Amino acid sequence: MGNRFKTLLIASFAELCLLAAAQHVESEIEIHRRDLPHLGTEIPFVISSDESFAIVGTATGTLARLDIATGRVVDLRIEIPKRYTLLRLILGTDLLAYYDETAHSLVTVDTKLSKQKSSISLPDSTDELPVVAVMKKPRDVTSHRKSVSLIGKQATGLWISSIGNTAIIAFQHVLIRVDLARKTKAVLPNVSLGGKVSDVSFSEDECAIVIAARGGLREVAVLDLNSHDRIFDVSGFQLERRIVPTSRYAFYPSALAECTEIRWSCDNSTIAGIVNKDRTSTVRTWDANTGAKFETWSNPKPGLIDTLEILPGAMHCLVVASTIEDRTIVDRNVILLELKTLKEISRLGLPLGNLRSQGSHSGRIYFFNGSDVAFSIGASTAQ
Repeated sequence: MGNRFKTLLIASFAELCLLAAAQHVESEIEIHRRDLPHLGTEIPFVISSDESFAIVGTATGTLARLDIATGRVVDLRIEIPKRYTLLRLILGTDLLAYYDETAHSLVTVDTKLSKQKSSISLPDSTDELPVVAVMKKPRDVTSHRKSVSLIGKQATGLWISSIGNTAIIAFQHVLIRVDLARKTKAVLPNVSLGGKVSDVSFSEDECAIVIAARGGLREVAVLDLNSHDRIFDVSGFQLERRIVPTSRYAFYPSALAECTEIRWSCDNSTIAGIVNKDRTSTVRTWDANTGAKFETWSNPKPGLIDTLEILPGAMHCLVVASTIEDRTIVDRNVILLELKTLKEISRLGLPLGNLRSQGSHSGRIYFFNGSDVAFSIGASTAQ
């Protein structure tokens, strides 16, 4: 498969270069690509923001650091976690963070020195109000707090701020905040009201987070990380009252829209997300100070939008849009949008439509074919 894939990749890059050259005439923005050939057939769990190294698995079941430029592999002598998707590199550093399921702790490792830096034990349980299928006014329902054990629970998400001081770990709807510098932790309020938190993004100053959840009574909301107060809900995901005689005081989650990815711009002004509604994907933007809706963008050809990245500078964002027919991807594009207006700037067709995309939370999108990293795409202002 290796030679065939390399031949296909070279041909694809030639086509991509021609497309980019044609687009450069029409726009000041061009899309840059960088091949990552030294990854070979290694399976990358995560790649550093500067693409200098990747964390991969070894044949013996341990994590290793792979130098992308030289191909040198250093075994970190760390057993691959059961939930290997919960691996995160702290941007701009050599530090790897992961959830240790056995010890119920958040571990950080210096990948350059192959040495554990810290292990922070997480809370064993949380006290919370039970969440029912409907939410009623306080006078109609009486709730009592109960203790919920987190030991043995499967962690479902791990996010680290761009500054690298704060981590958020999700156990379904339960969020734990970890201060990596002070090694302190706290259970956050149940802001999603029972929904599984699917994505988290930090404000640039780490003072707040925006969460996207599925199946809860609150879908997208902003939480103050200092006071732990919910600041506001994002527009478009409000609770709705059913028009039936017995529902005078009962409110239900809106089933009309679901946010699958959420991003907060580095200038703290804009929140962007991928929203699925009626089997159609759109990109939406909101005011990061109020939650009010800004704009909506949809691909001219209905289909799936599966990746979103806000570029450094907070002026533009990249999305990956696919057109699907008979459960098969027939057309795929990386599209550059102006963040404030969601005006389309340029698009790049992908001849390798079978590749799956993955965001980096640092402005680049990586593409995998299942084992090899084919290439990554970012964007910058032309000089």
